[in-house]
Amino acid sequence: MNYNYGIIHCDLSRVLKARGQDRKYLAKHGITYEELKKLEQHKSVNLHTVIKICSVLNCQPGTFLKWIPPELMGEYLRRDEFNAWLQEKKKEGVDISRYQSVSDEEIKKLLELTKNQ
Repeated sequence: MNYNYGIIHCDLSRVLKARGQDRKYLAKHGITYEELKKLEQHKSVNLHTVIKICSVLNCQPGTFLKWIPPELMGEYLRRDEFNAWLQEKKKEGVDISRYQSVSDEEIKKLLELTKNQ
């Protein structure tokens, strides 16, 4: 993937959680899991998908999409990598609640430690 122009980050999970909804809610309205996965993985999606989500949630694209400029990509990718690591630990049954408000500096240290293991 070319990051010369940054990326569009999709934070739909946060929006759905704040509204007490989930992906199933979107699926009931014709938005497929494949479309959502593409959004979350920073892959190309049809603009119609964004329009459908906005229509279903009655919101603007900026409610769940955010542009990350190239100069902030390193910080973003570290956080993204950290969140993936957290989800892996959660699946293993580890209580991850203590990691929910970790600073970017702490993330760097934790990722370095996990890579050395």
